[in-house]
Amino acid sequence: MKGILILCGTILLAGIVFLAVYLTRPDRYGGEFQGAILVEAKELIASPEKYVGKPVRVEGIVRKQCQSTGCYFFFQAGDSLLRIELGDVVTSLPKREGFFARVEGELGKYGDGYQLYGRAVEFTKDR
Repeated sequence: MKGILILCGTILLAGIVFLAVYLTRPDRYGGEFQGAILVEAKELIASPEKYVGKPVRVEGIVRKQCQSTGCYFFFQAGDSLLRIELGDVVTSLPKREGFFARVEGELGKYGDGYQLYGRAVEFTKDR
């Protein structure tokens, strides 16, 4: 009987550890991060011409997200928003508004403005 209780306790502890690791790991989508330079969202918005076509990394809190499939979202920088497009790497994402995100990609034209075409994204609940 004592052996069964020890076995059950061990299985329960292993399950708790597995669940804790699973729930705290970041969600990653797209390719691997390549170590692109970190640029503030406000800098990309203020001086997009300096970064067009160059690999960059941007980090921030997801403020708005596509309501149908989640394939794009926005970082806020002051009164402006930076659009992050992920449709080329993933067609559907879970809702992550309020999460911290790290994105690598290239800035490109989008309508009359610019957006970041992401190739790798990682979401975490905390910084």
